[in-house]
Amino acid sequence: MFHPETKRRKGILKKDREEKLNALGFVWSCRQGPARGSGDDEVEEDDGISVEYDNDDSKWEERFELLKDFKEKYGSCKVPKRFEEDPQLGLWVADMRQQKKTGELDAERERRLDSVGFVWDFQAEWNKNWEERFYQIKAYKDKWGHCTIPKNVPSLKQLAQWVRDVRKNRR
Repeated sequence: MFHPETKRRKGILKKDREEKLNALGFVWSCRQGPARGSGDDEVEEDDGISVEYDNDDSKWEERFELLKDFKEKYGSCKVPKRFEEDPQLGLWVADMRQQKKTGELDAERERRLDSVGFVWDFQAEWNKNWEERFYQIKAYKDKWGHCTIPKNVPSLKQLAQWVRDVRKNRR
């Protein structure tokens, strides 16, 4: 998985998907949503950076609570590895993914992360939801006449996040 800046340069968004959004009048340069480093960036796969934890349950619980707060604020558990607001949280999330990948993550902790919607594989999640989200934004445009999804409407939070992700992944 590439860092978001690399995705923009490499043009990861498939051309047919870009064309479908363009046909809707999708706005690519909209400046809505949180600023860079505020939760919109995808976490890249392990690049050799690891976080040392002493398996202290209270430390894990503290990070888990911060993850739930992040999800409440940004609508997902996609904490960027270099999250400026709390760099340790981003590294902790990346470390949880790495621990699962290597089989080191405790089953109960994995279950708890799953219970809050932890995303283990961004690419699989993105592909699974793309068509569904496209039809949601199409319905929104049919109703409201534009594709600018407000980020402060709770029922539209996930769609607004998807729109931000699509904008970042444009060719």
